[in-house]
Amino acid sequence: MTTFRNLFLCAAALAAVSITGPAQAATETVDGVKWTYTVSGGKASVGGGDITPAVPKSTAGAITVPSLLGGCPVTSIGDWAFCGCSNLVSVTIPGTVTTIGTRSFLQCFSLASMTIPNSVTNIGVSAFAECHRLASLTIPANVASIGRVAFLACLGMQRFDVAAGNAHYASEGGILFTKAKDELVAYPCGKTGDYAIPAGVASIWAGAFYGCTNLTSLTMSDSVTNIEDYAFWFCTNLASVTIPASVKSIGLYAFEDTALGTVYVSTGDTERVRGLFVSSHEDISGIQFVEPGDPLTVWRFYSKKYKGHFYTIDEKEKNDLIAKNPNWNFEDGAYRAYTNKAAGTVALHRFYSKKYRGHFYTIDESEKNDLIANNPNWNYEGVAYYVYPGAVSGTVPVYRFWSKKYKHHFYTTDEEEKNDLVAKNPNWVFEKIAFYALPMGGTGAKGKAAKETEAVSQAGRLRPGTGVAVTTSDGTDGVAAVDGDEGTAWSPEEAGASWVVLSFADAREVADVEVVGENLPEGTRILLSEDADEWTEEVPGVARYVWVAFPAAEEAPVVREIRVLEE
Repeated sequence: MTTFRNLFLCAAALAAVSITGPAQAATETVDGVKWTYTVSGGKASVGGGDITPAVPKSTAGAITVPSLLGGCPVTSIGDWAFCGCSNLVSVTIPGTVTTIGTRSFLQCFSLASMTIPNSVTNIGVSAFAECHRLASLTIPANVASIGRVAFLACLGMQRFDVAAGNAHYASEGGILFTKAKDELVAYPCGKTGDYAIPAGVASIWAGAFYGCTNLTSLTMSDSVTNIEDYAFWFCTNLASVTIPASVKSIGLYAFEDTALGTVYVSTGDTERVRGLFVSSHEDISGIQFVEPGDPLTVWRFYSKKYKGHFYTIDEKEKNDLIAKNPNWNFEDGAYRAYTNKAAGTVALHRFYSKKYRGHFYTIDESEKNDLIANNPNWNYEGVAYYVYPGAVSGTVPVYRFWSKKYKHHFYTTDEEEKNDLVAKNPNWVFEKIAFYALPMGGTGAKGKAAKETEAVSQAGRLRPGTGVAVTTSDGTDGVAAVDGDEGTAWSPEEAGASWVVLSFADAREVADVEVVGENLPEGTRILLSEDADEWTEEVPGVARYVWVAFPAAEEAPVVREIRVLEE
């Protein structure tokens, strides 16, 4: 499958595309710059009419597009006209131009200044994609059409403005929308922090947030119904997103190459949204889907350098440590807690000591107040999250240890780890049960079973995480489910399907496929594929897709379970 990123690599595109048209390319030198252009119907277009650049790719600095070439008015910046002219800093377009063509300024990495004249009515697909130094752009009043991903990966873009009187587009807070503000066209990559998509927006355009590496959190209003392909690709610091129940479709690779760890969904909407992510070919192995009031994972890190552990519920903090701080090694989820106060919970306070290079956590208000008042070595950072002060059904104790040698506290819910420290490690002294929290698996305080509805192979074993999309001939699509460590099972209540396809997030070694149900005819075929184009009946084999096909029969087969066993 061709990836979105490849579509915008100019060099690859130039090598792959060969187009010839009726207009013959001509050249003319104006102010020392050799221009290539075509003429059709008495109007000139800069560029060779195919993929020939308008000027030599080595052209640098500031240039002005002539208003006349070959004695004809220049009305178009042709497709690919300046693609890959990476040394251009400024381009002035004359008021005769009405069209800026497809990929016309693609990968003009140094282009920092661009004024689009009011004569322009159309801006083509990927017209300014990857113009990394463009910081602002004004859409003039007469622009009636902007192609998809026109401003993709303009990494330095701070704002879009729209001239007064434009009947088709609008800007709010520097973000580009359609006039009715029901479609979000492009978000400036240079903006930082969180963003809430305003009410009324129904659709997010393809690549609208592509390359917005400073975006950390996103909330969608309940008017959003459609997220197009690649919408948030390469938002490398996007740690959490809220998907309302109104969202009906998520396009291909919409959240590829993000830091997404938490997806907030409406009550009862987890499995549906999970299925949308899986169908968009996202690897969701590291994502937790959270309904209102659900607990979140508290992540555990260890520093060999500082001889201590660190715990955080904050996805951004977790991702920053993993990406930017080699002193901290990510271990796994420690337990689950709440970001907001839930019934029966209390605040867990967090302190940091620059002297000891470690954190301390306590629910004891007197201990907290004493540290704040009397111990300058500890700086109070605030509430870390909310936990239980005593045992509640479904919770586990969190044991607290202190090391005089390392000047650190350590917290664990693992009985074996606790007992091992007590019995074998004199550097760690058991203090007490610090608080109670929800375990990583099992049943929580609400009696809600942990949602383990997906699986991914890791070291020959399945664990909750990556989704397995299901497509059937009778439309009973859904998501496959984990069954222990044996394999991936799909178990609808009832499905009369003539074929079923399981789509994994990545390829894996398939040892066997078992089908359980009624009326299963002889001649049932099991096919494997890595790319959904070429299929083989050789099992075992490597596959991302597993296709179970039933021959025609008087009675439709009823599929109860499909189990994919891995090597």
